[in-house]
Amino acid sequence: MDDLSLLEPDGAHPGSTARSAAVLLAPRALGASDALSSRVARMRARGWRVAVVSVAQDAAGDVEVLGTLGRVRPVVAPTGPCFVLGLGAAMGVHARMAACVGGSAWAGAVSFGGRIVYGALDAQHPIQPLDLLPGLACPLLCHVAEGSETPRHHVDELCRRLDRLHVSSLVYRYAEGVDFAAEGVDADRAWARSLTFLEHLASAAA
Repeated sequence: MDDLSLLEPDGAHPGSTARSAAVLLAPRALGASDALSSRVARMRARGWRVAVVSVAQDAAGDVEVLGTLGRVRPVVAPTGPCFVLGLGAAMGVHARMAACVGGSAWAGAVSFGGRIVYGALDAQHPIQPLDLLPGLACPLLCHVAEGSETPRHHVDELCRRLDRLHVSSLVYRYAEGVDFAAEGVDADRAWARSLTFLEHLASAAA
């Protein structure tokens, strides 16, 4: 489809032998950026098979992206655990949503940013992300940069709702303006925390 495409940078071979597999949702605007390529390369160097799904951020709706994730997951990891990561304002939301509607498809999810509450519902965003949280079926790690699009009271509400669930979850807060797709102290810290989280889950699932 025009707004979504599965990219396989060097080394990503669906079905190949690897410790664990992950699907990374990334805005198409990033393309093959040096920062993104570096993040993916580091994961592969640690034994991960990573497939990147490039999304046209302003064109793809929630249902469309989640449907694509459902189709990509068995291609990337026909057997064994698979994890989903979402990078950026829209993709971070979709990783959280996938963890809530995917049943047992995902072994864990990482959300880098993303709105917690939509300003308004429409055809592309038919339901509030928070309203899907009761369906959370796998451990979830959220990196949130508090600011105008993710105000503190929204983050507080996310934490309250997660605390009521019997599923492991972590929420890390960062200052406004952190770009998780770029290189930087906070972004590097977020990715390091994510790898620790993912590798702990992968080891438990092995």
